[in-house]
Amino acid sequence: MAKTHLLSLNWSFLYEDIVMLNSKRAFLGGLAFIAATGSGASAQDISQGAYQGVTEYNTSVAVTIEAKRASITASANGCLGFVEGRLARNSTDQLFLVDDLYNESQCAIAIIPESSTSFRTIEGPECSYHHGAGCDFNALVHLQQ
Repeated sequence: MAKTHLLSLNWSFLYEDIVMLNSKRAFLGGLAFIAATGSGASAQDISQGAYQGVTEYNTSVAVTIEAKRASITASANGCLGFVEGRLARNSTDQLFLVDDLYNESQCAIAIIPESSTSFRTIEGPECSYHHGAGCDFNALVHLQQ
């Protein structure tokens, strides 16, 4: 599968309601609609379970996928980060973990399938709130048996 780069991802779906309506409430209402209608992504798109990998800077990354929810943890010397939220797709069918605290942090993490048992995580521009400058959530992770 071809590599997907951060610049080629469509992050605008996360911000368009906020920018167009100048209201975070409108965006949160949209996320609530996704949750209520079931149009969010599910673990059918990727295998449920625990995934592990490392970033290019040797930070350990663990991802857990359960139904329509996911969490990600990054840990290294002097760094610890965590995000938990819903799986959702944007208008171009890209899969994202959208932070439960999105209205505060505006963090979303792209999930790019590489195979049936692995995917790449690419954090959005506002995720350093969750881990600081010493590490990131960008990794290739593999399903653990």
